[in-house]
Amino acid sequence: MRSILESPDNIDNSVSGYLGMSAIRKGDVILLKEIIDLTTNNSLNPKEANTVTSEVKAPSFRKLLHVAAEFGSEEMCRYLVAEAGFSASNFEAVSEAPWSSSGATETPVHSAARGNNVANMTYLANEAGGDFNACSDTSHAWTPLHAAVAAKSLEAVYYLLTAGAKTMSPVKFSSTPLHVASEHNVVECAEALLQNNVLVDALRDERKRETPLHLAASQVKFLKD
Repeated sequence: MRSILESPDNIDNSVSGYLGMSAIRKGDVILLKEIIDLTTNNSLNPKEANTVTSEVKAPSFRKLLHVAAEFGSEEMCRYLVAEAGFSASNFEAVSEAPWSSSGATETPVHSAARGNNVANMTYLANEAGGDFNACSDTSHAWTPLHAAVAAKSLEAVYYLLTAGAKTMSPVKFSSTPLHVASEHNVVECAEALLQNNVLVDALRDERKRETPLHLAASQVKFLKD
């Protein structure tokens, strides 16, 4: 990877984005900083060099904070927000998200929740301007709590519930976190939600009018069959 960095003229936003993701997954903070600095210095539009959400930045580059939130350290997240200009409230399409095939997006807080990374969630939401109740911008209306349940990230689920995350979807007739737990047979997360007195009869889909109980019953039938 470092051999590529020795030829900075060949690096564009897309390449640096993938290099940055690799550095994050390897836990190499120093290399990540080198990549960000190189990208900023070689920006095609210097006036927008520090505007990470700008359309001149490739998607792979714009999603670096999402990747760091899920797989990286708090130090990486702090660097990306405080020094590199990334936003904890920025929505991006993330391939690992279970709803991404429909074009839905998520914030870095969603990513941290899915990765069961409580330290990053705490920093992003309490210090960096993120939101425990940020809602994906499609009809799915998924929050970080939905993301944590879908990924079976139990520690993140308990943390979000303790932090006051909403247990109902902000959009009528969309899935609640309990719907997700029931549909995918995530028993431990369902128990955590039920301990917080969530509604078991909330309706999903105006036409089918499914409750978490319907979905749980379907899972029992499926397992028996």
